[in-house]
Amino acid sequence: MILLKMENGKINFSSGSVPDSNYERTEYKREILEEKEIHPNYERTEYKRETLEEKEIQLSIENYDREWFDYDVFTRDKYSMSFSFHSDNFMNTKIPADFTVSKSSSENWMSGGKKNWFYVELDHRGVGHGHDAPINDALDEFFSSRKDKGIKAVYDCSYEITNYKSLKNLLKEISDLSLDPEINETFHFDVETLPDFISKTVSMKGIPKSLKEYFKTHLKEDIESLETKEESKKGNVCTSYISMLTIKNGNEKIMSFKKAWDGGINLCFH
Repeated sequence: MILLKMENGKINFSSGSVPDSNYERTEYKREILEEKEIHPNYERTEYKRETLEEKEIQLSIENYDREWFDYDVFTRDKYSMSFSFHSDNFMNTKIPADFTVSKSSSENWMSGGKKNWFYVELDHRGVGHGHDAPINDALDEFFSSRKDKGIKAVYDCSYEITNYKSLKNLLKEISDLSLDPEINETFHFDVETLPDFISKTVSMKGIPKSLKEYFKTHLKEDIESLETKEESKKGNVCTSYISMLTIKNGNEKIMSFKKAWDGGINLCFH
């Protein structure tokens, strides 16, 4: 329908429709189901961690080499394993390299059911490093070109690595092509799994003799005897407590076992 309107002696044309005489305009209303008020004196909860107890075990090992520890013998159903990698100026691109690696489980659809392979996800946003990194095509191409080294593309910016040896070689190669590489490891299990951990560890090829003997005879007892305390909250401060068993070779720290009140154990290498 064409509508005509006379304005200042001129006729203006516009298109439109004439509403039916019974037409009723729809009315929209919005209701608030719940309304919360933030008290003006609101304080954000502060989280702290305190060490309850720290034991040191002194061993004597000549020419200690960390290469003896093998992640491949541990399964994802009992152990949580992950690595995070960050470096600057990868391959002189002035772009950082960021990615995370975790042990796959057969339930992980990204792993295609290949239990206990390592799953890699490239992080082009630098989460956790205080910046937003641009897309790193060079890092993507680096992974894609390593098909003959136990690395397989499974999805956009996602890869699989068949074993820990291939992962170690990959981390070293990327570190050599970067500035200031940082590798953080997480290895977590429950205290009930400690006998299985000891059994698998002492069977590793290349484990130092004195370390193997200590694991077999005293590690379980020493970890189980560590003091624990449930986390507490006072005001806006929440405090969690851990106890630590540190194994040293002379003045050098080798590894630490951190035990929480819920029986969780974190293994940290130094």
